[in-house]
Amino acid sequence: MNKILPKVSAVIIAVIVITGVVSVFMVGSGVWTSSTITELLPTYNLTAALGSYQVDIRSALEPGFTGAIGSVTIVGSSTTYGGNTNYTKIVPNGTTFTLTAPATDTNGALVFSRWIGCNSFTGRTCTVTINGSPRTVSASYTITRITVNSSGATAVAIVGAPTTYSGVTNYTKTTNGVAVIALTAPAIKNYAKFSKWTGCDVVGGTDNRTCNITVNAIKTVTANYVPPTLSINSIGANSVAIVGSSTTYSGTTNYTVKTAASGASFSLTAPATKGTASFSSWTGCNSVSGTGNRVCNITLNSLRIVAANYTDPNSYNITVNSTGVTAVAVIGAPTTLSGTTNYTKAVAKGTSSALTAPATSGSGNFSKWTGCDAVSGTDNRTCTIKANASRVVTAEYKIPNYTITVNSVGASAVAMVGSPTTYGGTTNYTKTVAKGTLLSLTAPATSGTPKFYNWTGCNSVGGTGNRICNVTVTALKTVTATYK
Repeated sequence: MNKILPKVSAVIIAVIVITGVVSVFMVGSGVWTSSTITELLPTYNLTAALGSYQVDIRSALEPGFTGAIGSVTIVGSSTTYGGNTNYTKIVPNGTTFTLTAPATDTNGALVFSRWIGCNSFTGRTCTVTINGSPRTVSASYTITRITVNSSGATAVAIVGAPTTYSGVTNYTKTTNGVAVIALTAPAIKNYAKFSKWTGCDVVGGTDNRTCNITVNAIKTVTANYVPPTLSINSIGANSVAIVGSSTTYSGTTNYTVKTAASGASFSLTAPATKGTASFSSWTGCNSVSGTGNRVCNITLNSLRIVAANYTDPNSYNITVNSTGVTAVAVIGAPTTLSGTTNYTKAVAKGTSSALTAPATSGSGNFSKWTGCDAVSGTDNRTCTIKANASRVVTAEYKIPNYTITVNSVGASAVAMVGSPTTYGGTTNYTKTVAKGTLLSLTAPATSGTPKFYNWTGCNSVGGTGNRICNVTVTALKTVTATYK
């Protein structure tokens, strides 16, 4: 029996091989149909016997999504293995090859997410090694969408660019494939103040209220707000101890209450004197009351600044402002004169003080001081002033402009679409742009016969075929669209 078995095995293998050869001949001759061959000897058995295996290459939506996905074109490391999904290839055992999926489906509405079933994958490329069994690999795609939320304020109206992405939080928009969008939040909502965006690629614009994002998957961004704040200052006297009707609101000037609820009502009482200064009045209150009107009554329904005013025969007020940018941190000498613009300090009569402004603040560069007795130091950023009367000094800042040049090679007079539209034009052209500006340029898919190939010089690219160039202008900039 042991001698017979090897012979039987050899016969079976020979029959399989011969049957495969005959099958090809008989189908080619029209004698047998392919279905007849399948019944006689299934492809898997035949190919396995010949040392090759079936590989199914598919495309599908990520689990949890409903809908259909069209055919996508897969590029093989050997073109033999490429094709339009869904398709099948017969691959010799031991073969290693790669399959690269496109970034989007045929319609550009879905974006690549991952490969399933590969030995490994990097980015959009799947590596497969055939090791004695058939395989199924699948390129997964996902719907691109963005959810825009808000915290600290509800029903916030967000302005989108393009406008199709505008809405009232919380809301979700589905993009038609990869989209580069900008979302701008209002500065104030129901007395709550905008604080920051989270989840964006880049933020910019006034107070960084514009969120710029490339939607190439499921994205979520949030506009964060803080409740109304109350700033309690003193003018004519420094470090005045204010007593709140709730200790939550007590403090020493200048200070800010950040936890007050919108609509809260409370009072603040200033002392009759501070040093040699005497209380004069409150400003910014809803009403005043008590002895000498030293009680400030407040209903907090907006961002508020109140000030307890004092008069001192022995001091003058020094007001420090800024133009071009806001909230500039100025360093005083003595340090009691330090503060964030715009602010006021009481200074003893005849006192000489120095105020030093930073070289930059936000997107602004220091330009000059006005109102000083003298200026000195690096770039004349130090202002010297003597308190011989109430004085106002101002640190002036300027936001520089830069030039962006938009070129094209391989095609000329290419019409670029800008966002904002002011940055559009026909190549080659230049635009003057303020420092810190965020903009995007969209190149057409074709310009005459040449087809778009790539952008160079951008901070990032996106959109269908990566035809959108995203730029943050922080210096002179040149971007180039190449056509072939």
